[in-house]
Amino acid sequence: MAKVKNVPSMQVFKSLIPDGPDDFAAVERIKKAEWVNLEIVLAPILMCLQDTSWPIFKPLCEVLKGHSFGLIPQLKVLLYSWHTPAVINILKELVVKDWQLCMNLKEQLFTLTNHWEPELARLTSECIEEHKIYGSIQSAEDLVPRDKFDYAAAWRIRHADPQMVEPVLDEILKWLQDFNWPIFSTVVDSVKTLGIMLVPHLKKIMVINDGAWKLSVMKLIEDDENLCAALKGELKFVANTPFEDDRGWEVDIRAKELLERYHLND
Repeated sequence: MAKVKNVPSMQVFKSLIPDGPDDFAAVERIKKAEWVNLEIVLAPILMCLQDTSWPIFKPLCEVLKGHSFGLIPQLKVLLYSWHTPAVINILKELVVKDWQLCMNLKEQLFTLTNHWEPELARLTSECIEEHKIYGSIQSAEDLVPRDKFDYAAAWRIRHADPQMVEPVLDEILKWLQDFNWPIFSTVVDSVKTLGIMLVPHLKKIMVINDGAWKLSVMKLIEDDENLCAALKGELKFVANTPFEDDRGWEVDIRAKELLERYHLND
């Protein structure tokens, strides 16, 4: 007769979840638990990292570091959640310095660089930069996003020699055609570093009948007085003789605002 394997009771699983800020006994049980049991209650355990003032915070982090590879599936879920305090603490304590975790969580990290919480955006950017998870640059083709989720290519732009970027800049700027695309903000931040090199490429966009794309250009140049000055003629054209699509996107209004902000109406 086959031997029946003992299945832990629900009470055993519950005993692995800290019951408060001072539950060091639970931390010791986590340390000794088999991973197959620990994995089942990992989500509530990770949520105990929301508050750094808890006495068990540091000991719990140290125990979880020993299971870094096993944490990956649950971290992928948690990093997409709204539990911002827990996510920030997990990034600081468990992820930032761990190359293996960063590489396995790169899709989540890329997405969080555009998060509304500045600290979360900063930490994820730090992970990307420190471990270079955007990959290497072998040719100019590596700088052109393949699809609207290709954060790695968008990040590589800011690390490439501008002379390598320039020949493919028209292709890169096509990813500003829709500001709802996930990589939009990342592309904007990356191409901003090119400064005046953008001018001839942006001029081509500013004279076509595409209000949404022009509005994206406005977002790109709005904080750069030099770029706005270099595009003064194009801004005046849009402000005074807009296409119907420009009016629909209120691009003419935005152009007038930039002309006034930088005193370019003379």
